[in-house]
Amino acid sequence: MIMKKLLIDYAEVISRPFPDTAMTELAQRAAISASDFRQRYWEYREPYDCGQSPRDYWQKVLGADYKLGDEELAAFVRIDVDGWLNLDPAAVEWLTKLNESGVRPWLLSNAPHPLAEAIADLPIASLFNGMLFSARLGMAKPSQGCFVAATRAMEARPEDIMFIDDRSANTDAAAEFGMSTFLFRGEFPGLPLA
Repeated sequence: MIMKKLLIDYAEVISRPFPDTAMTELAQRAAISASDFRQRYWEYREPYDCGQSPRDYWQKVLGADYKLGDEELAAFVRIDVDGWLNLDPAAVEWLTKLNESGVRPWLLSNAPHPLAEAIADLPIASLFNGMLFSARLGMAKPSQGCFVAATRAMEARPEDIMFIDDRSANTDAAAEFGMSTFLFRGEFPGLPLA
């Protein structure tokens, strides 16, 4: 039996969801209501995921009138990045078992540059054959270009890859491209990945 090559999302698959406490801390620092801040955080996120500078992203979130100094910018970036580094122990255990079975997966994550750098420095990076980040690709899932880049990096045909993500828009796009997909809902697929 030929096992599929594996391509995995990071946020809310390997990591736990962004914590409410971190979102509240960011909102308080910005002096914006938590609900308004959350809406702005996500509304302007895609360009940041595609490589926009931290200053441009956070200035957009905070509004043109907000005086964003270097120290304040660093604080927003730090709180944001730290919020995404809370790994799910079940995911780490599953990745470890994958490696023990001879499967070294690849990562494909929508992540801005500061988060991409932090993820690449995590100990779990050693459990991946390679890591692909939207900021470095200049495009974000569900863009088909992300899957083209993944197949090239993995030196594999789309049909030889299984893609795991928690967002149906992303798994739908991968399926349209020709990959097998697994919509993550808290449980990982069993082995082997045929």
